[in-house]
Amino acid sequence: MGSNSKTKMDIDSDPDSDSIETTSVLLGYAETESTGDTSSHLGGEPTWLHPNSPPDARLAKCEHCKKMMSLILQLNGEIPESPHARMLYLFACRTKTCRRRKNYAKVLRAVMRSTEVPEGPEVPVNAPKKEEFPELEKQKKVGAVQHGDFLFGGSSKPAAGLNPFSMGSTASNSNPFSTMSTTSTTNNATPFSSYTTTSNPLSSPPAQQSPPRAPQTDTNSLTKSFAETLKFTEGGLPSHETGDIRYFGPAEPWPEKLPYRYPLFHLDAEYEAIEKTTGLKAHQLKKYERLMSQAEEDGDDEKEGGKSGQDSNTPSSDQIDDDVFQRFADRIANNPEQVLRYERGGTPLFYAVSDEVGRLLNPNDGGFLATRIPKCGNCGGSTRVFEFQITPHAIAVLEGDEEGFDGMDWGTIMAFTCKCVPKVLDRNRVGYVEEYVSVQWEKQR
Repeated sequence: MGSNSKTKMDIDSDPDSDSIETTSVLLGYAETESTGDTSSHLGGEPTWLHPNSPPDARLAKCEHCKKMMSLILQLNGEIPESPHARMLYLFACRTKTCRRRKNYAKVLRAVMRSTEVPEGPEVPVNAPKKEEFPELEKQKKVGAVQHGDFLFGGSSKPAAGLNPFSMGSTASNSNPFSTMSTTSTTNNATPFSSYTTTSNPLSSPPAQQSPPRAPQTDTNSLTKSFAETLKFTEGGLPSHETGDIRYFGPAEPWPEKLPYRYPLFHLDAEYEAIEKTTGLKAHQLKKYERLMSQAEEDGDDEKEGGKSGQDSNTPSSDQIDDDVFQRFADRIANNPEQVLRYERGGTPLFYAVSDEVGRLLNPNDGGFLATRIPKCGNCGGSTRVFEFQITPHAIAVLEGDEEGFDGMDWGTIMAFTCKCVPKVLDRNRVGYVEEYVSVQWEKQR
């Protein structure tokens, strides 16, 4: 568990206290000293699931200035519902003229296909269920792959005094990022646990062995494999390494070093603890005061014989943004040193709602519309889900006092991901997919 100093609330830090509650959001904190995790970190250089399988460098280039982006975050993204190794990389462009433009930031999802799962096309998450076609199912051979049962420990909340990521041991002083044994099983597994490997997003993935050399194949088999991998699509021939039709020809080698590298910080983690309250929060009080003020103005208009104005009861976009921002600030203030919020399948904490991101996913602060997240283009339409976001404190950690007013000025960066296996894998069974990322910026006044 992280130090109690990380939870800077003027309340009892005991998780059993009646004054606080623990949520299902996993918070990440930047540390200068190693936490035992070599996979998840803020800044630094990316490391790959296989040392000989970096992505096509074009995937991490800015589409505006054509320069290589810098790594903001690398996160171990193993999840219980997938047996494959999984890593997430968040890149952002440092060119000032590229800020506030589309694709300022990119999220790449790397997958190393498990050797325990037979190869074959994956069915999208929103595909018709087999029970809807009983006659068709009778014709199919029985032989579905069983991935095992995932243990959730009976609750998504960590027990008091226990490391929320401890999987092979119940010792309270265990390292939250230590890699668990592949043979370890426990009833205290977290919601991020997996049946074969640790799936804590801030823990190190298991070591992967290089696959055996493929046997010699005949010409017919080779021709089929080539045709399946390099499919002609409208817009051109996709890169063999990326499967993305935006990139033509062979993959561009990854540079030995990124042109600019932020300082590396290790990640410590603990579940979010927030203060319980029976009264109004600051953002709620502000909204209440605004509504009362509007009611008084309407009453004055009626006394003077003027029009009450039906539109006066409708808050402006600026007023709604103020409420949303205050809610964001109130939530972050419970744990101000957080740099990362992780809750796969959860709800992001919005910074604003009047911008392009807010209008798409949370119009007028009416609630998160997960169905509006652009669907995954790799697997044919599976629905992406919210996975993580980074907070403004990450800017202060990465830039220190070097950039000043010329530094990054976003409010939050949110990533929405799929769990599918990339269509194109290299000889090490590794492939990459570019996921959907949303950037909300500080308001320019």
